[in-house]
Amino acid sequence: MTASIALVDDDRNILTSVTMALEAEGYQVRTYPDGQRAWDALSKKPYGFVRA
Repeated sequence: MTASIALVDDDRNILTSVTMALEAEGYQVRTYPDGQRAWDALSKKPYGFVRA
């Protein structure tokens, strides 16, 4: 099973660079540009780790 990680940050460059690094390590990454969108998504599908 692939671990899923949610990243929340309003800086697109941070989301892109961290996503690339995590995907290279084999993680499945979902990104959110703000807390509200992340909250909406996380309330439907929990993650083991969230970086805000």
